[in-house]
Amino acid sequence: MDKKTIAWIVAGVVALGFVLLTTVVITGGVVYFILKNQQGGVNPAPQPVSITTEIARILDGNPADAARIQAVYTAMADVLEKDTEGIIKSTEDVRQANGLVGRLAYGTELKGKYPGLATAVDNEIIRAIGRQRVELSSDMKAKCVQAFRDIARGASEANQ
Repeated sequence: MDKKTIAWIVAGVVALGFVLLTTVVITGGVVYFILKNQQGGVNPAPQPVSITTEIARILDGNPADAARIQAVYTAMADVLEKDTEGIIKSTEDVRQANGLVGRLAYGTELKGKYPGLATAVDNEIIRAIGRQRVELSSDMKAKCVQAFRDIARGASEANQ
């Protein structure tokens, strides 16, 4: 056998090996996809519920309290948005303002009345500005204003 024939045989074997390997990988991927997505298989993760929907669900059937919460969070969004002097300087200032305004606006009247409400609001603020105590950037400020508006909109939807 000459060198050219041997080279063609080696090339053929390598190509055949590549084809077999590709077939196994593709088949394995297809089988995995089918098994993962069939009935009784691994279900996709549930889609997160928006804060608006969550607040509306928590406050559903309580229009008076929903109206108060809507007014408070609309006002908080407006105040933060109009703070051009930088009075609210840090993420900690936002958290403290949220707590103080809540206590001033509702006292202890709403404390524990709506399970999940405080956690939902706190989680939305964390989503907007994080957990760290840092200077409030213009991007964080805009996200926090939007979070307050979303909370107010959820209360508004419960109020209808």
